[in-house]
Amino acid sequence: VAQADAPLTPDDILALADQIAAGAAPLTALPEGTPVPEVAMAVNGVSVEDIADIVPASVPGVSQSPRPPARPAGLNVVAPAQDAVMASAATDAALVVAPAASVVDPATIPVGTHLVQLGAFDSPEVAETEWTRLRAAFPDYLAEKTLVIQKASSGGKTFYRLRAMGFADRADTNRFCAALVAENAICIPVEVR
Repeated sequence: VAQADAPLTPDDILALADQIAAGAAPLTALPEGTPVPEVAMAVNGVSVEDIADIVPASVPGVSQSPRPPARPAGLNVVAPAQDAVMASAATDAALVVAPAASVVDPATIPVGTHLVQLGAFDSPEVAETEWTRLRAAFPDYLAEKTLVIQKASSGGKTFYRLRAMGFADRADTNRFCAALVAENAICIPVEVR
Protein backbone atom coordinates (compact mmCIF):
# COMPACT_ATOMS: atom_id res chain seq x y z
CA VAL A 1 0.00 0.00 0.00
CA ALA A 2 1.31 3.44 -0.94
CA GLN A 3 2.17 6.09 1.65
CA ALA A 4 -0.35 8.94 2.00
CA ASP A 5 2.02 11.53 0.50
CA ALA A 6 3.55 9.25 -2.18
CA PRO A 7 2.02 9.05 -5.68
CA LEU A 8 0.12 5.88 -6.51
CA THR A 9 1.86 3.31 -8.68
CA PRO A 10 0.00 1.39 -11.39
CA ASP A 11 -0.07 -1.65 -9.09
CA ASP A 12 -1.58 0.47 -6.27
CA ILE A 13 -4.28 1.72 -8.64
CA LEU A 14 -5.12 -1.80 -9.81
CA ALA A 15 -5.30 -3.02 -6.21
CA LEU A 16 -7.61 -0.12 -5.32
CA ALA A 17 -9.82 -0.88 -8.33
CA ASP A 18 -10.03 -4.55 -7.24
CA GLN A 19 -11.10 -3.46 -3.73
CA ILE A 20 -13.80 -1.17 -5.12
CA ALA A 21 -15.11 -3.83 -7.52
CA ALA A 22 -15.08 -6.64 -4.92
CA GLY A 23 -18.59 -7.97 -4.42
CA ALA A 24 -20.08 -5.98 -7.32
CA ALA A 25 -22.32 -7.95 -9.66
CA PRO A 26 -21.23 -7.82 -13.30
CA LEU A 27 -23.50 -6.02 -15.75
CA THR A 28 -25.65 -8.21 -17.98
CA ALA A 29 -27.38 -7.41 -21.24
CA LEU A 30 -31.10 -6.61 -21.08
CA PRO A 31 -33.38 -9.16 -22.74
CA GLU A 32 -34.43 -8.26 -26.31
CA GLY A 33 -37.27 -5.72 -26.36
CA THR A 34 -36.81 -4.58 -22.75
CA PRO A 35 -37.06 -0.80 -22.53
CA VAL A 36 -34.02 0.93 -21.05
CA PRO A 37 -35.00 2.51 -17.72
CA GLU A 38 -34.62 6.27 -17.35
CA VAL A 39 -31.79 7.14 -14.99
CA ALA A 40 -32.44 10.15 -12.79
CA MET A 41 -29.28 12.18 -12.41
CA ALA A 42 -28.42 13.41 -8.94
CA VAL A 43 -25.88 15.85 -7.60
CA ASN A 44 -24.98 15.54 -3.92
CA GLY A 45 -28.11 13.44 -3.41
CA VAL A 46 -30.42 16.01 -5.05
CA SER A 47 -32.19 14.81 -8.21
CA VAL A 48 -32.15 16.90 -11.35
CA GLU A 49 -35.93 17.37 -11.13
CA ASP A 50 -35.59 18.88 -7.63
CA ILE A 51 -32.91 21.40 -8.65
CA ALA A 52 -35.53 23.68 -10.22
CA ASP A 53 -37.17 23.90 -6.80
CA ILE A 54 -33.86 24.74 -5.10
CA VAL A 55 -32.67 27.38 -7.59
CA PRO A 56 -35.62 29.42 -8.82
CA ALA A 57 -35.47 30.82 -12.35
CA SER A 58 -35.45 34.36 -10.92
CA VAL A 59 -31.92 33.85 -9.53
CA PRO A 60 -29.30 35.34 -11.89
CA GLY A 61 -27.01 32.84 -13.59
CA VAL A 62 -27.64 29.54 -15.27
CA SER A 63 -30.96 28.13 -14.15
CA GLN A 64 -30.86 25.43 -16.80
CA SER A 65 -27.80 24.14 -18.60
CA PRO A 66 -28.39 23.79 -22.34
CA ARG A 67 -27.17 20.70 -24.14
CA PRO A 68 -24.27 21.32 -26.50
CA PRO A 69 -25.21 21.16 -30.18
CA ALA A 70 -24.60 17.91 -32.04
CA ARG A 71 -21.22 17.61 -33.71
CA PRO A 72 -21.46 17.89 -37.52
CA ALA A 73 -21.57 14.45 -39.14
CA GLY A 74 -18.34 15.08 -41.07
CA LEU A 75 -16.39 15.64 -37.86
CA ASN A 76 -17.14 12.40 -36.02
CA VAL A 77 -14.14 10.91 -34.26
CA VAL A 78 -12.98 7.62 -35.81
CA ALA A 79 -10.49 5.09 -34.51
CA PRO A 80 -7.01 5.63 -36.08
CA ALA A 81 -7.05 2.33 -38.01
CA GLN A 82 -10.49 3.08 -39.45
CA ASP A 83 -9.50 6.69 -40.12
CA ALA A 84 -6.79 5.70 -42.63
CA VAL A 85 -9.11 3.31 -44.47
CA MET A 86 -11.97 5.82 -44.53
CA ALA A 87 -9.70 8.67 -45.69
CA SER A 88 -8.36 6.53 -48.53
CA ALA A 89 -11.88 5.49 -49.57
CA ALA A 90 -13.14 9.08 -49.34
CA THR A 91 -10.24 10.34 -51.47
CA ASP A 92 -10.81 7.60 -54.06
CA ALA A 93 -14.54 8.41 -54.16
CA ALA A 94 -13.85 12.14 -54.40
CA LEU A 95 -11.58 11.62 -57.38
CA VAL A 96 -14.44 9.88 -59.16
CA VAL A 97 -17.55 11.88 -58.13
CA ALA A 98 -16.38 15.28 -56.85
CA PRO A 99 -17.55 18.07 -59.11
CA ALA A 100 -14.78 20.15 -60.62
CA ALA A 101 -13.77 22.95 -58.28
CA SER A 102 -14.02 26.46 -59.55
CA VAL A 103 -10.55 27.86 -60.10
CA VAL A 104 -9.51 31.51 -59.92
CA ASP A 105 -6.49 33.03 -61.62
CA PRO A 106 -4.40 34.58 -58.79
CA ALA A 107 -3.66 37.64 -60.96
CA THR A 108 -7.38 38.57 -60.96
CA ILE A 109 -7.78 38.56 -57.16
CA PRO A 110 -8.07 42.10 -55.77
CA VAL A 111 -5.54 43.36 -53.20
CA GLY A 112 -6.91 42.94 -49.67
CA THR A 113 -8.83 39.72 -50.44
CA HIS A 114 -8.70 37.23 -47.58
CA LEU A 115 -7.59 33.68 -48.46
CA VAL A 116 -6.26 30.64 -46.62
CA GLN A 117 -3.14 28.74 -47.67
CA LEU A 118 -3.46 24.96 -47.44
CA GLY A 119 0.04 24.02 -48.55
CA ALA A 120 2.83 24.54 -51.09
CA PHE A 121 3.67 21.92 -53.71
CA ASP A 122 6.17 21.13 -56.48
CA SER A 123 3.61 21.27 -59.29
CA PRO A 124 0.10 22.58 -59.94
CA GLU A 125 -1.05 18.98 -60.52
CA VAL A 126 0.08 17.93 -57.04
CA ALA A 127 -1.66 21.01 -55.59
CA GLU A 128 -4.90 20.08 -57.40
CA THR A 129 -4.67 16.49 -56.13
CA GLU A 130 -4.27 17.82 -52.57
CA TRP A 131 -7.29 20.11 -53.09
CA THR A 132 -9.36 17.08 -54.11
CA ARG A 133 -8.19 15.17 -51.03
CA LEU A 134 -8.97 18.09 -48.72
CA ARG A 135 -12.43 18.58 -50.26
CA ALA A 136 -13.15 14.90 -49.57
CA ALA A 137 -11.80 15.15 -46.01
CA PHE A 138 -13.58 18.45 -45.20
CA PRO A 139 -16.65 18.66 -47.46
CA ASP A 140 -18.60 20.88 -45.06
CA TYR A 141 -15.78 23.43 -44.97
CA LEU A 142 -14.58 23.50 -48.57
CA ALA A 143 -17.82 23.01 -50.52
CA GLU A 144 -18.35 26.75 -51.05
CA LYS A 145 -14.69 27.72 -51.41
CA THR A 146 -12.82 28.48 -54.64
CA LEU A 147 -9.50 26.90 -55.58
CA VAL A 148 -6.50 29.20 -56.10
CA ILE A 149 -3.14 27.81 -57.22
CA GLN A 150 -0.48 30.51 -57.18
CA LYS A 151 2.97 30.09 -58.71
CA ALA A 152 5.76 31.43 -56.49
CA SER A 153 9.51 31.13 -56.12
CA SER A 154 11.97 31.42 -53.27
CA GLY A 155 15.68 30.71 -53.17
CA GLY A 156 15.66 29.86 -56.87
CA LYS A 157 13.03 27.15 -56.38
CA THR A 158 9.56 27.37 -57.96
CA PHE A 159 6.56 26.04 -56.04
CA TYR A 160 2.78 26.30 -56.17
CA ARG A 161 0.72 27.62 -53.27
CA LEU A 162 -2.60 25.88 -52.70
CA ARG A 163 -5.07 28.48 -51.47
CA ALA A 164 -8.81 28.77 -50.97
CA MET A 165 -10.92 31.86 -51.57
CA GLY A 166 -14.42 32.77 -50.43
CA PHE A 167 -14.06 34.41 -47.03
CA ALA A 168 -15.80 37.51 -45.72
CA ASP A 169 -12.90 38.89 -43.68
CA ARG A 170 -9.83 38.10 -41.58
CA ALA A 171 -11.96 36.74 -38.71
CA ASP A 172 -13.65 34.33 -41.14
CA THR A 173 -10.26 32.98 -42.31
CA ASN A 174 -9.10 32.66 -38.68
CA ARG A 175 -12.19 30.62 -37.72
CA PHE A 176 -11.83 28.45 -40.82
CA CYS A 177 -8.14 27.71 -40.13
CA ALA A 178 -8.82 27.03 -36.45
CA ALA A 179 -11.33 24.35 -37.46
CA LEU A 180 -8.94 22.72 -39.96
CA VAL A 181 -5.92 22.90 -37.64
CA ALA A 182 -8.03 21.24 -34.92
CA GLU A 183 -8.44 18.35 -37.37
CA ASN A 184 -4.63 18.21 -37.99
CA ALA A 185 -4.69 19.97 -41.37
CA ILE A 186 -2.39 22.79 -42.45
CA CYS A 187 -4.10 26.15 -42.81
CA ILE A 188 -2.70 29.69 -42.72
CA PRO A 189 -4.81 32.87 -43.13
CA VAL A 190 -3.34 35.18 -45.78
CA GLU A 191 -4.27 38.47 -47.42
CA VAL A 192 -3.54 39.33 -51.05
CA ARG A 193 -0.97 42.18 -51.26
